[in-house]
Amino acid sequence: MPIRRIPFVWSACSFLLLALLFVGCGKSSRPDQAPSEPVAPPTEIRLLTGSITPAESGWTLTSCDQSTTWSILDPVRNLDNALGFASIYAKGSNEAGWAIEHVNYLPFEGFDCQFDWEGVLWRAAGNEPFWMAELMEDGLSIRLPGSEMWAIPVEVAEGPVFTGQGIMLRFTDEACADTMVDTLYGWKTELSVGEDTYVGCGFEGMASQPVGP
Repeated sequence: MPIRRIPFVWSACSFLLLALLFVGCGKSSRPDQAPSEPVAPPTEIRLLTGSITPAESGWTLTSCDQSTTWSILDPVRNLDNALGFASIYAKGSNEAGWAIEHVNYLPFEGFDCQFDWEGVLWRAAGNEPFWMAELMEDGLSIRLPGSEMWAIPVEVAEGPVFTGQGIMLRFTDEACADTMVDTLYGWKTELSVGEDTYVGCGFEGMASQPVGP
């Protein structure tokens, strides 16, 4: 008896089955790919200034215009004696939080958010005798013992050093304490006027920093 061959009929189902086989083989022949790891947010060191309040896991710092709030960690306990205001250098990001690197200005009494921080680039002062120097965007204002305040244009030298008309104001990145009150600063300062030199403490103002959250 002759063998009767049964014809193979290609149908839509056949094509679908063949496509699924190819896809399955393609997946099985490719090496397993490890899942991508989450990318950590970038960190930076920023000057943060505002009102400080205790929080459950550290501190909360609110900018003086109340537009931004930062979560602050204080592993070296710089803020234990904070009286509602702080200006600090902190490292981190808004996503991961911020950890204090060192203090810029932590007053026992004196400036707070009522002070016009936006216009100040740097400020320095000393006692016994009292002197004061304030660098604004339009120049340097100086008050020396027994004299009135006067202003001069200045140039920026290497680092936070400002010179003009025989005057030099230098900031050194080193912790400094006021000799009259328990105020902490992040900078030691030295003002040279002719042959006279005055030493004291200082801080960096918000006008030195880029604007951003």
